[in-house]
Parts: sequence; structure tokens; C-alpha cells
Amino acid sequence: MTTQNPSLKITVLSGGPSAERDVSLQTGAAIIEALQQLGHRVEVIDPDHRLFDRLSETNPDLVFIALHGTYGEDGVIQGCLEWFGVPYTGSGVKSSAIAMDKALSRTLFESVQIPVAAGAVWRVGSALPTPQELPPKPWIVKPTNEGSSVGLDQCSTGAQLAQVLSNKETSGPREWLIESFIEGVEVSVVIFNHEIWGSVEIAPSQGIYDFDAKYVRGDTQYYCPPRLPSEVISRLEDYALRAYKVLECEGVCRVDFITDQSCDIVLELNTLPGMTSSSLVPKVAAARGVSFNGLIERMIAAALKDK
Repeated sequence: MTTQNPSLKITVLSGGPSAERDVSLQTGAAIIEALQQLGHRVEVIDPDHRLFDRLSETNPDLVFIALHGTYGEDGVIQGCLEWFGVPYTGSGVKSSAIAMDKALSRTLFESVQIPVAAGAVWRVGSALPTPQELPPKPWIVKPTNEGSSVGLDQCSTGAQLAQVLSNKETSGPREWLIESFIEGVEVSVVIFNHEIWGSVEIAPSQGIYDFDAKYVRGDTQYYCPPRLPSEVISRLEDYALRAYKVLECEGVCRVDFITDQSCDIVLELNTLPGMTSSSLVPKVAAARGVSFNGLIERMIAAALKDK
């Protein structure tokens, strides 16, 4: 598949101010290299308050969003690009904003019978949750509006949870999701243009699949397809497609689950999956027979068609 114009003027947005800036720069570097190899004319913008001025200077045919986290995946950049009137990769404003909000997306997932972990939302400045307000322990605490497993904490006692939440009072996001921690196999499903592309199993060498396991230690193992019974994989992939549709997503998305084969839990839907050397979407694409450059070209074609 190729875009209608074999040589497009493409601006890549990479970096930004979020906690995932370094990962975004890695994603951007991989995308830039692929775009250049494909023969596109590439400009790069590290977004700040001068974004509109910079876009006016580059005047692109398409914006390739390589941002992660706040101001990248949460609908803010998408809204700016809608205002500017330029096509861009990934989902639109509403889908991006809802997917980034784990508390809100949980509600929509439940509405189409996708299983979620028992959970509660806590906001900085409010009273600590009472035992009656909490889901069954142990717990995983995560920000409602971050990705890449940023800011994860695992707690097994009320005292640990109280200390973790107390530490959140002084810095970081203002809203946190407290969910029951489920033991099991982590699986990510890739959906592209309403089609299931495949799944990958994530096997960290120790502990949970947090930021360090993803990007620092380099000792996580990946299995594509997952080492699970085919009926379990099919069930997760069906859930992933439902999640994609209920959030009205576009382009490539990754839906993350944890399963013990009898109990499945959706963790989140990512509308701008990473494209680094350890990222999951390129692994699934490769297992499908699509090269990294081929994946990038398909994402361009989808963006030009949808926007």
C-alpha cells in the first residue's frame, strides 16, 4: 500500500512536555527515518506554544503525531490540528480524550461488556478512601491520564496505600485510579482500521510491566502470538475490537489486557502506540508480514483517507 502522492510534505510532532517525552523522541526518530526512506519530505517540530507558527512555516500535507502522554494523546494536539485544518495520524479529539482518561474509558468499556478491574478514583486534596470505598486488595495505583505505565504503584496493605496516596499530594497528576491488582499474563491486541491485526504476550523478567520494564531494563520477553489457548486470544481480540469501536477510534490502536485465562481485565486503550525498538505494534505488524516502513505508509494512507 502506498499513499496517493508518493512524496508528501510531512511534519512529525515529537518530544513535547509530558512525562513520556524521552519515549516520544525515540518514537519520533524511528518514524522520521522511515519517512525519509519512503521518500517523503520531513520536517520535525517539538511542540510548544509556537506550534501554530511552526505549522504555518512548514505547511505540511500531513502531520504525523509521535507524541505520548499529556498534550499528545489526550485530544489537545488533535484539537489544535483540527483548528489548523491539516490531516493527522491517529484518532480524533473525542476518542483521544476519552481513551486517555482511564476512569471515563472504563465506564464505556463496561457499557459493551468488556471486563474491567474493580476500582475507585481518588483526587489529590480529597480525603483518603475508606476501606468501604476501596476495591478488594492488593491494589495497583495509576494516574488516570498518563500512559507508558508511568507512575504505577503496587500496594498490599492499607498503610502502604495511605503512604502512596500521601506522596501524590505534593507532585504529579491530580487524579488517580485505584484498582484491584490481578495476577496473570499481559497481552496487547493491535487494531488497525477496525481490523484485528494480532496480539503479543508481554513477559517481564520480574514484577509488573512498568516504565522500567518497558524502556530501561531491556529484559522483557515478547511472544507473538501469545502462549495462550486460541480461545483466550480470540476472546481478548474480540474485546479489543469492541473497545476500539465504542471509543470511535481511527488508525492504529493498542488495547492492553491481563488474563489468568478464566478472568480477563482490560487495562487501557492506547490511541498513539509507541514506535520504538521495544514497542508492541511493530512486533505485531512484523508477525503479520508488514515491515516497519510498510506500517508507517499504511498509517499515512489511513490518515489521509479519514481526516
